[in-house]
Amino acid sequence: MSMLVILTKPMHKHALSRARLLPALKGFVKAIRGQKRGPAAVTYSLTSGLDALGYPYKLNPAISDIAADDVVYVNESVSALQWAVKAKQLGHIASLYAGPAISVLPEEHDGIMMSEQIDGILQPCTWVQDLWTRIEPDLKKRMHVWPAGVDAVSPGQTATKPHILVYKKNVPEELCAYILRTLTRKGIAHTVVRYGAYKQQAYFQLLEQATGAIFLSRSESQGLAMVEAWMRGVPTLVWRNTAVEYRGVNIEDPALSAPYLREQVGLFFDGVEDFGKKLDMFVHDQSTFRPHAYAKEHFSHTASARAFLDILGLNQHL
Repeated sequence: MSMLVILTKPMHKHALSRARLLPALKGFVKAIRGQKRGPAAVTYSLTSGLDALGYPYKLNPAISDIAADDVVYVNESVSALQWAVKAKQLGHIASLYAGPAISVLPEEHDGIMMSEQIDGILQPCTWVQDLWTRIEPDLKKRMHVWPAGVDAVSPGQTATKPHILVYKKNVPEELCAYILRTLTRKGIAHTVVRYGAYKQQAYFQLLEQATGAIFLSRSESQGLAMVEAWMRGVPTLVWRNTAVEYRGVNIEDPALSAPYLREQVGLFFDGVEDFGKKLDMFVHDQSTFRPHAYAKEHFSHTASARAFLDILGLNQHL
């Protein structure tokens, strides 16, 4: 019987077994909760969801433990993907999927993500998929949108008056200053959190006392911190940035700064010209938002894992 193999590290002949590696992974994930994000958070979400579903898999097994009929998924490690591509060429594995955290653009790492041996390329959101399609149109038929999940928790705000958490990532200073002045002028209590300068648990504690959050970021491939706010019942008011430049590539999309923002979880604002109006709507119409229900349905670990298995055609084993 074929098995799902998850590879996130360079391949070695005598890799750690899943039984030995899982405790190490769980310990590493505690560090993710403390401050880290990115590729390891995706792996944590997937394995957590598969565990909750009771779905069997092999995580970073030894090469000798990978069978010719196994389905291999690679994330985090370019080296592991290089090994898997060669293994697929030689008929040592049945099928191969990769992403979303291997390359930002398809030509990186000698174009490994464009290998014809890869059966499916996973992308974190639609605008990233569209960008890759624009650069390499032939990849479109192999790409799938697949967002990671976050820990499912119950909402627990304790604030009785409006308290806004301002999440500052990369935003023009003049816009951020205007937003903070406006909050002060309107008498709305607020706390600023700077991307990369907080501990995960501290962020969660701030969310527990927030009635809303303002997110200021030029672009997000998914926006896990935003999803974590929704999961805790905190709606978001998001600066709508529509264009960025990365390594000479111009990227434009109306949802660039929040690809998964929907009316159930918050609002966009475009800049100083409409911030005041949108802020008033955001603060006074809180009852119209359903962030926790939206996040639980679409972004729990189990929801993400089910979507992953659907993409790989493995849901029949559930």
